[in-house]
Amino acid sequence: MRKTSEGVVCVLMVSLLSATASADFSDVVFHLDTERLIDPDDAGQGICSGSFEVTSDELVYDEGTDTWKYDDDLGVDIVDGAHLVAALTSLHLTLVDDPLLGVRISMNFAAEAGAAETTFAIRSGVVSFDTIAQEHAAAKASATFSVTDTNGDASAVLEAVGPPGQGMYIALYNDASATFASLVAKVAVSGMGASAQATQVYPAYGFESIDDDLYNVSSEIGFTLTIEDLMSATTGYSGDDPPPPALGDLNCDGTVDNFDIDAFVLALVSAPQEPPFDGYDAAYPECDHMLADCNEDGTVDNFDIDTFAALVADQS
Repeated sequence: MRKTSEGVVCVLMVSLLSATASADFSDVVFHLDTERLIDPDDAGQGICSGSFEVTSDELVYDEGTDTWKYDDDLGVDIVDGAHLVAALTSLHLTLVDDPLLGVRISMNFAAEAGAAETTFAIRSGVVSFDTIAQEHAAAKASATFSVTDTNGDASAVLEAVGPPGQGMYIALYNDASATFASLVAKVAVSGMGASAQATQVYPAYGFESIDDDLYNVSSEIGFTLTIEDLMSATTGYSGDDPPPPALGDLNCDGTVDNFDIDAFVLALVSAPQEPPFDGYDAAYPECDHMLADCNEDGTVDNFDIDTFAALVADQS
């Protein structure tokens, strides 16, 4: 059974709190404001609205992953008097501020609109850290949004609030004074009970440099959801001083694994091209083709295959 959030704010308490968050997180790590018309056919009836938030002292430390987490699968009904404004049906947060693991804000949640098109505005917590100098500052962000027709009208729309082209997910840095990425503007579906999903990642590979010193990161999500339909979102944002790329990481995702095989083969076969590596460089413009020189003899050729296979096997 879901809990109820009534009025302005209701904070969901975690009873098994194993530790108090000591990392540099803001006091509020998740804040949701939501509103809708009381009567979708009569705007004169006014609006109903409500809020919900999670504070940093509700985070639970996970020793196994060295992360701070908040997990709720029961959800909360957000009400205004007699009106159900919307429902937050699940919420999972992961925050990291660690010299080895880097800085990360991950949010995974699902929500259901009320009896009229419903607007949601979400702010993540702020994760602060020792300033990373501009020459080393970099970040990456990703967002996946899905929408499902649950009211039986064979249509569901999830759309960003803001100017045309703005994404539902906004990755911010340095006290929200600058935008790093704006991702996924709209997801729509037609069909009874149908679902649709959209994903965007920035940059496509590795990290993108930030043209400034970097000292904190945060994110915002804003969207409208059609009447009584269901949505879900998974977002991730990392601000870091990334390590140098590893040999064998040919798709530049920061990991040497099976997903590098196709890119390695492309580097191998395009090495003799004129200009050299033309095919690989076109497919992976942000990556370094010399990461295919796995035996480090200065040449990318068939003698790198066994070493590359060993690197991939070591990670599996």
